[in-house]
Amino acid sequence: MSRRVPEGDRIGLYGLRFYGYHGALPEEAVLGQPFDVDAELFLDLAPAGRQDAVTATVHYGEVYARMHAMVETKRYQTIEALAEALAAAVLEDFPLVEAIRLRVEKPKAPVPGIFRAMAVEIVRYRQPQPEPTEQTVAIALGSNLGDRVATLAEALTCLATMPGLTLLAHSSWYETAPVGAVPQGAFLNGVALFRTSWSPWRLLVTLQAVEQQFGRQREVKWGPRTLDLDILFVGDQVIDAPGLQVPHPEIGRRAFVLVPLAEVAPDWVFPDGRTTRELLQALDEHRDHFDVVLHIERKSIRIDALTHGDGSGECCSVSAIETADREGHH
Repeated sequence: MSRRVPEGDRIGLYGLRFYGYHGALPEEAVLGQPFDVDAELFLDLAPAGRQDAVTATVHYGEVYARMHAMVETKRYQTIEALAEALAAAVLEDFPLVEAIRLRVEKPKAPVPGIFRAMAVEIVRYRQPQPEPTEQTVAIALGSNLGDRVATLAEALTCLATMPGLTLLAHSSWYETAPVGAVPQGAFLNGVALFRTSWSPWRLLVTLQAVEQQFGRQREVKWGPRTLDLDILFVGDQVIDAPGLQVPHPEIGRRAFVLVPLAEVAPDWVFPDGRTTRELLQALDEHRDHFDVVLHIERKSIRIDALTHGDGSGECCSVSAIETADREGHH
């Protein structure tokens, strides 16, 4: 049987070690075991080489995060199915990738005998796809460490300068009391609307990468954060998967989300048929259940240029931001 073997430029991710619960035996679904993944992504690397720009290539950290989420949160009976799902996800979420060679190894396979690993290796190519449809997405932004205004402004600019994300509107910044029992300072929160053809998973890994660039640590639940980015909705999609729920399941119970969301998308209709405005009204009727202090701090942010002077548009370099005030000078 003949098959094409991809050639040329590639990005390699080798020796990725994950822990998952894949296998046909019942005990494999309970005990779990390690899985090793090698991946080669085939794409034209010349633009990134000439521009020295991350936005002109595929971020291998985002690919790693996508694979990590799939291997460790989903379950397949065969490593063939796992490999197929990983390849499909990479081709869907990273449109620059033209082909992928993927090897999945099972070093602890329940087989009597001495061996290094049982493995499958597949090669998959991008198939012609219809033009992706753009949709509106809402992203919540929050910060309660450092210069919160500067952090939120820079994060918003970082997202707005990414090719594939178009900023439609952003709310005021609202100062709110923290949720949970962890002692910490007040948050500044807001919501931004974008248009994009990205998949929800690609959007998720991008937001997580931006959080990491701003020093986000995921060590304490409801703990202090330099930057917190959450997907509130992605068009009319409904997703309930490990690691990603859309619309965000806590929207209806969080005033610090609903108030800024109502400012930019008051008539957005959620799957239960209610609008943002109606969800906020229902929240107001049960205000005694919430310990949230809302204080509007309007910050005027203007993005004059969406690229560097060299035209690269690399993420997280602030081109032009104006704020009406800085923190501590209200």
